[in-house]
Formats: sequence, structure tokens, C-alpha cells
Amino acid sequence: MNEDESTGIPPAISRHVTFDGCQVGSDPAPTLEGQLHVPEDGMMHAAVVLCHANPSAGGHMNMKVILAIEIALIESDFAVLRY
Repeated sequence: MNEDESTGIPPAISRHVTFDGCQVGSDPAPTLEGQLHVPEDGMMHAAVVLCHANPSAGGHMNMKVILAIEIALIESDFAVLRY
């Protein structure tokens, strides 16, 4: 399996995704964004959703630990949604 030399991630279909939530009460509707990686072989794969730590405690989707877990999962042929 060839890797992207800039990221170390094996070839995959990768795209930025957003999910628009619904407004509840007076709170504004949330919008979630993430990165989706799907192996490019066209086969069915197990999938994992990676959720980062609480943003009020400094968590974000590009945390080193989340990226390391994502790379390990992609190298093991999982589809991964990181947000």
C-alpha cells in the first residue's frame, strides 16, 4: 500500500464533510465538520468515528493523538470519520 509522503496516510478517498444540526429551544443549530477517509478499493470496510476531547478543555479534531489514531486505523483498512 502506497502512502502519501506528506502525511503518511495510505491512499484513500478523503473529503471535508459538514453536518447541520437542528435548533433546539433558543440555542442556535450546531454545525459539525469533519474529515472522512474511505479506502479507495471500492470494497466494504469497518468504520470508526473519532470524536475529539471537549473543546472547552482545548480539544479539537486535529489533535496529535486523534491524528495518530486515524492514521493507524486507515493503515488497517478502516474507513474513518474524524470530527
